[in-house]
Amino acid sequence: MKAVEIMMDEHRVIEKALKSLEKAANKIEAGEDVRTEFFLEAAEFIQEYADGCHHSKEENIFFGIMLSSGYSKDEDPLKTMYTEHNMGRHFIRGMKMATEEVIAGDKTRNKNISANAKNYVVLLRFHIKREDNEVFPDAINDLSDETISDIEKAFEEEYNKELENGLHTKYAALAEKLEKEME
Repeated sequence: MKAVEIMMDEHRVIEKALKSLEKAANKIEAGEDVRTEFFLEAAEFIQEYADGCHHSKEENIFFGIMLSSGYSKDEDPLKTMYTEHNMGRHFIRGMKMATEEVIAGDKTRNKNISANAKNYVVLLRFHIKREDNEVFPDAINDLSDETISDIEKAFEEEYNKELENGLHTKYAALAEKLEKEME
């Protein structure tokens, strides 16, 4: 299923950023210098690409069609997926707010940057693994060919819009930039 391949390819880009974010969080936790704006750039990547592009397609297309096919938002797997997306948003808002406070001069907020970043990394790694190995394969087995076709069409349309707008190129480059900075 092409839609699942797209989501899994996006997961690999997100994992690259997660690895960099984890390294940066470990460095500031160890008292090492990290360019503070790194965390704002990581937050931009996560909010615009991981959440705005990737999670948006999952929630609005894949999960949305699963809901219309009899799945419930109040039961697993969708309940957990939505909950984890929301938890991730909470951690990134916390990381971003703490980063802005550090930039404004409150260096004591470095701990909050690190804690939120690490919590996000742990959450999303587990979330991605579950989607790749359980949620996507199980849904494909459960959904009708017609429903899968609906997902494919909707995904192709949205993905093509993202390509035309340069979102994938822009955020793949940002993930690489963050990765190089943490090497």
